[in-house]
Amino acid sequence: MQFVNKLREKTFFANCYLLQKVFMGVFYEKN
Repeated sequence: MQFVNKLREKTFFANCYLLQKVFMGVFYEKN
């Protein structure tokens, strides 16, 4: 069960990182 939690945590951080990259890309494109 702990392994699943670690995997879920990594996926969550990866998603946040990707969203941040996309958001920053869009933000810089507008300026």
